[in-house]
Formats: sequence, structure tokens, C-alpha cells
Amino acid sequence: VLVTVTPTDDVTLATGNARAYTATFKNPDGTPYTGAVGLALFEEVGGVVQYDFVPPPTATFESVSDGLVIAGTTATGFPGTDGIVTFLVRDIADVTETIVPVAWEDVNGDGDPEITGNNPPSEAYGVGGAVTFTAGPLAECVQGAFTSDVSAVDKPNDRFEILTGTCSINYDSNDILLIGGVATDLATFEAALNVGDTVTGTYEPATGDQSTIDISNDVDPSLTITSPAAPVTVDAATYTITGTAVPSYTVTIYVDTNDNGIRDAGEPAVGTTTASATDGIFSITVPLTQNSVNNFVATQRPTPASSDIGIGTDVPAITEGTSTAPTLLTTVGANVAPSAVGTLSPNDTITITFSEAVADTGANSLTVLDIDGTTATLTCGSNVTCVLSADGLTLTVTITNVLATSGGTTGGINTQADITSITGYTAVDDGAAVNVGGSGGGATFTF
Repeated sequence: VLVTVTPTDDVTLATGNARAYTATFKNPDGTPYTGAVGLALFEEVGGVVQYDFVPPPTATFESVSDGLVIAGTTATGFPGTDGIVTFLVRDIADVTETIVPVAWEDVNGDGDPEITGNNPPSEAYGVGGAVTFTAGPLAECVQGAFTSDVSAVDKPNDRFEILTGTCSINYDSNDILLIGGVATDLATFEAALNVGDTVTGTYEPATGDQSTIDISNDVDPSLTITSPAAPVTVDAATYTITGTAVPSYTVTIYVDTNDNGIRDAGEPAVGTTTASATDGIFSITVPLTQNSVNNFVATQRPTPASSDIGIGTDVPAITEGTSTAPTLLTTVGANVAPSAVGTLSPNDTITITFSEAVADTGANSLTVLDIDGTTATLTCGSNVTCVLSADGLTLTVTITNVLATSGGTTGGINTQADITSITGYTAVDDGAAVNVGGSGGGATFTF
């Protein structure tokens, strides 16, 4: 198969522009070849085409005819009945690089040009003329209405570039600046302006004329989620989402109702905070729907949060539903005067920390067993008082009366003991009873 790519001359274009090419595939008898073909873009360095994609080019195929499937710097498929494929190459990155387009006969139909090392394709191929895209600002846009994504931002010079028309727009405090249709000042507008934003409005390039520029879709710059770093399964009523945002930005967590990974209008907010002014770290505790997969989206915006119109950053799924029982993380005993040291007596306290939030379901009691086999029942509201913290994680038990005991070799609960049962407290999320565990764990305390 004979493969040619035209034009073959080398040209130089400003970044943001595009060059059109035509690849022609012919059989040895001159008839059109209509089998599998491929296209690829390679960078040329020092006059040498880098067939190993090192460095990878930033230019991409903007369009390819005949339904070839584009995948960044490659495109594969079948030419039309005329054996011809036309394509457009554009570079919007603000860098200088030389790009060479290559077309090949994809004999195996695997989309692979069969390149070994930094050598040309082993299958029949053709090379088009190089195009050098030069870095630098694009020409200023002409007067008129525009709607486009932002491709580059130069905040020190109060300008940004747009994809549609591949030109630059200047702005200043004289212009009507909006975020999501709401008027704002220059500082807030500029803080929210980022590559990928969608901007709409009317541009007036003449000095003194007033442009209208609206960031109608504000993407989230550099917001990362550190916890959960990946989908997790938990047994809890809440989860604390942490991450890093732009310092001092307002961060809000929304329920991703339709699980599409972006924030949609009407989806409810479940928590908001201000990222650290020094490092941008934030944490927000959100409620979890029990026995369900919980999906959230995080957004960040300059304060105030009224400018929050972005699609957000997807939070890895948080599945609630392991149904594990609450356990005792720690149990701490304390002697309080005039109680005798080493004997559990009135005024002494026992503080229990649970592994997850529990609720008071009534008829509360604890059973303790000391090291010589003596047992006592602590009944809340009778011989002890029991106070559960507001978050359901800590229970403080205070002895109010002399404890009745049984068994053992010495009277009273002495020196070291284990909590052997707890009743009247169950998990907030699923109602599971408390698992006190065995001796030597979180249920063991001294006094």
C-alpha cells in the first residue's frame, strides 16, 4: 500500500492555530485502499522525528474524517471509499514544539503502528510536512459575542485565551464581570478564572469600552481529596472527608444524587468549611445514608461561597453497611477521694470510649469482673450515674453507692477489672449491640 500525507512543506504557526492535512491510501494497482489505517502525531526534536513518543506531543487531532476514532495523539479506523482521510491538527498548549503527522496501513487492525524503539513504523506509512507551533499570546479577539472554554490564563496581565476563535480577551475593573450571572469585583473574578472555565459575554476591545464577561461554568482548580483516597466501606453514621484546596477558599460537599461525578443544580449541600489559609487543607464531616453507597462532590470557590457554580471534584464512594458491632477502644478507671485507692467505691469513675457512636436505648447497665473473680452489676440510675457524650462515643460512669458483689476471694471490686457486658447502648447506624471483647483489651481498666 502506498501512503502519502500532504501538504509536505514545513510551516510555523502561533500556538492555538491548526493545520489541515490529507492522507491518501492506494493499493499497488492504484485503486483506493479501504482497509484499516492509523494516524499519529510525533514531536520532531533537532530534525529527528521522535517515534517513541518521547517527549509526548501536546498537539492533538481536532477532527478526523470518515469516523476514525481519536485517542489524543492517535486516530484509527477506515478511510472512505476513495481511500482518503482528512484531519486537522491543533496545539493549544502555550509551548513551542514541532509536530509531524504520520499515516500508516494498519495491517493487523490493532491500532498499533508497529514501532520498535525510535524507528519509523514497520508497516507502510507516509509523513506529512512539519508544523512548528510557537508559544506566546494569541491575537486579541475581535468585537462581538462569545461562548467558549478558557484555554490559557495570564492573570498578571489581565488576559485569558479562548478556544473558540483561538484569540485572547483582556479584562479590567471597567468591565462587567460576573460569576454564574452574578456581578462580582475584579479580584473575585480573577481568583475564580481558570483554564477549563466556560466564559460567555460580549467583548469590546477598544480602550475605554466595557466588555461583559461571565464565568458561566467555573471548574475547580487543584482541589484534591485525600480521604477517602479510594472507595471505602465503613460502619458509621458519619465520615470525615479531607483534602487540599486553594488556601482560604470555601469548600462545600454536595450529595451527588445521580452519581455522575459532577455537581448538578439542585443537589443538596451537606457541609462547608474554609480551607486553611496556609496550606489549603480542609476537613468536612458528612452524614451517611445507612446501608447504602454514598456519593459526594466537593467544590471550592473564593469566599463568599455564593460564587460556587462549578461542577466540582468527585469524592470516591463511601459505602455504609459493614454492620460491625461497636467495641470498647479504651476503658479508664479513676479513684476520686475519699474513695480508697484500689477499690471501686463511691465517687470513682469509669470512662469508656466506643469505636463508633452509640445511642442510649434505656435499661442501661454494666457488669464488671475483677482479677480475683468478684462480680458487680452497675445499674445506671441506681448505684451509678451514666452520662453519654453528645457524639455517642464516650460513656462516663460514676459510682454513687457501695457496690453489691458476689464471688471472688476478696470483697469488693479491687485493683483491676474487666467490663464483661454492657446493655442499653447500641450502634447509632445499625442498632448493633456493644461487643465488649475479652480480658486485656479495651474493656480492661485499673483504679
